[in-house]
Amino acid sequence: MKNINYSKKTAIIKAISQKYDRCSTLQMAAMIDIIFLLLIFFLVAAKWCNPEYQLPFDLPGFASAAGLPPLEPMPVTLEPCDDGFWVQIAAAPPIKVSDQNPAHDLALVLEKIQQTLISQKRNASDPIELSCSKKLKYKHLARFYNLLYGSQITNIILLPSRSAGEQK
Repeated sequence: MKNINYSKKTAIIKAISQKYDRCSTLQMAAMIDIIFLLLIFFLVAAKWCNPEYQLPFDLPGFASAAGLPPLEPMPVTLEPCDDGFWVQIAAAPPIKVSDQNPAHDLALVLEKIQQTLISQKRNASDPIELSCSKKLKYKHLARFYNLLYGSQITNIILLPSRSAGEQK
């Protein structure tokens, strides 16, 4: 009787293990088919970029080719304060941009920049020399730079940082 129970248990265990052995093998052919289908899908669906040598670029303007002296950049200085920063455009008095209402203050700064450009007979493509102290927060510099760039003033020369007491 013991042999019969033992042989039945052994047969059941062998049947179960054979069933799991057949199910646990990976079917490589089906997996390779799926990989190739995904590869073809991504190749067809991808957007191809132009090579870098075909990107547009600007050549120097006519004024530099004619031998005219280069235009002096308009100086703009940024200095930190307790709750924002000061912006000084050329020789005009500085304008404070506070952290509480930066949109209003930056609108005043932009208006002053436009007035200075008109009074000096400049346009938006003329260079602007931007200098700031080392203590100026990056968010203030980025905010001002975005203001200039958003106003189509893209010829911006960023001078190296200087300490607060250091003169030009």
